Amino acid sequence: MIFVAASLATYYLALGITSQDGPFAVFLALRNRFVKDTWLARGLRCLVCMSCWTGLLATLYLLWLREVGDEWPIVWLGVAGASVAIDKWWRR
Repeated sequence: MIFVAASLATYYLALGITSQDGPFAVFLALRNRFVKDTWLARGLRCLVCMSCWTGLLATLYLLWLREVGDEWPIVWLGVAGASVAIDKWWRR
């Protein structure tokens, strides 16, 4: 159940950063700050890229809570992959 919750949280945060305004337009301001065609600007608009980084945040939080152990890299990639799969399913 924790993996499902972490995957959904990863998807929501990645979707928010890449395409929504967010609370007080914080995500919009972040994207507008990086408008030149750089790797960072492209990454802030890419759901797959953001799923990777927000999945890392979710996994580190689970590691801090001691919900995962030495398998954290697999959990990280699994959460990020599940987030991308949720997006592909949602957009079909």
